[in-house]
Amino acid sequence: MAKYSIGADFGTLSCRALLVDVGTGKEIATASKNYEHAVIDETMVYSGAKLPQDYALQHPQDYLDTLEYTVKKVIADSGVNPADIIGLGIDFTAFTVLPVY
Repeated sequence: MAKYSIGADFGTLSCRALLVDVGTGKEIATASKNYEHAVIDETMVYSGAKLPQDYALQHPQDYLDTLEYTVKKVIADSGVNPADIIGLGIDFTAFTVLPVY
């Protein structure tokens, strides 16, 4: 029985996920979702406070929401049994770390 792994790449504006057959390296499914808040570079999301010049922030909930969406989508699109997924790799463009449980 085939086994699979998911790779998730978090970039500046989106998260992309890839489901791969670990035995063959064959790409099975991909998904992408843009961050709802994109890059926060003018005002804070909740307070509306103006940010200093050259600030660029991201909303942490965007990471969780896009990871959930893309992982569920590659599983649904592929038809793979989730029990056959044996790995999850995470990559960030920035220094942000997202713990996965």
